[in-house]
Amino acid sequence: MWLNESFIETDLKINKAMIRAKREITERVTQNMRSKSTINAAGQTSIDADLISEKIFLNTLINEKLHGVLYSEESGVLEFGHPSENKENSIVLMLDPLDGSQNYVKGLPIGCMSVGYGSYKDNATLGDLSSAMVMNLYKDEVLFGKLGDGSYYNGNRIQKTEISLTNKINPLIISYYFYTKRINQNNGFTRHYSTRSLGSSAWELALVALGKSDAYIDIRGVLKAHDFCAVKLILEELGGKFTFVVPPKYKQAEKIPLNDFKTGYSIVASSDPQLTDHLAKEIQENVLR
Repeated sequence: MWLNESFIETDLKINKAMIRAKREITERVTQNMRSKSTINAAGQTSIDADLISEKIFLNTLINEKLHGVLYSEESGVLEFGHPSENKENSIVLMLDPLDGSQNYVKGLPIGCMSVGYGSYKDNATLGDLSSAMVMNLYKDEVLFGKLGDGSYYNGNRIQKTEISLTNKINPLIISYYFYTKRINQNNGFTRHYSTRSLGSSAWELALVALGKSDAYIDIRGVLKAHDFCAVKLILEELGGKFTFVVPPKYKQAEKIPLNDFKTGYSIVASSDPQLTDHLAKEIQENVLR
């Protein structure tokens, strides 16, 4: 059972929290939001907008009288309401309050908020997340996925895009992050595909789910669970596939604890499982060393 309360009501409250946080930080985009920087729970540098987004999101959950535990990239583990006293009606959430912080600082309009959530569990893992939302910070675009119920874009079910591995006229478009000492510099990988890097991992994965990009590859070993937890669910509800290309700390993504903010991963993801397998094999055999 998801919650005693209607799950649709909970989805709407979480959506409201994202909208309020988005509105606040996008209104401030022209201000100097880099004046204060801190090191967040993931060991990375945060800007003011990251923390403001998280604060507004959390305060909205509290105002909406929800109970649970928020696992956030910025502040770590944050309890709200009374989850220990009300476990049946409580939730767990994993939040990335602003993905694309450097784009935000530069005024480059590419970035999003993302959250995965599910019924409250002690020692929750990614496998306990049963719903997900990704919201574009700069356009009216929202992706939503629910385990067993499919994935949606602005309220409409997303139709899976068919991908041809043999189309030589229109090469595959791939988000590709590779700057690491662990690669074979003469691998020739980028000659076969049209590659780009937009500076927002979660939104680039969302573009894969929407069929606007064919695959996402990040072999730096720095991608964190909060970067991909929401879009992973959305992509897999489409029939897509997400895989690790370097043996990870946790063999199954579903086993990753929500309170592990610092472990980095190298991934390949596509809406086409065959393409995911093809790219993962090519990366492992020809690119990594």
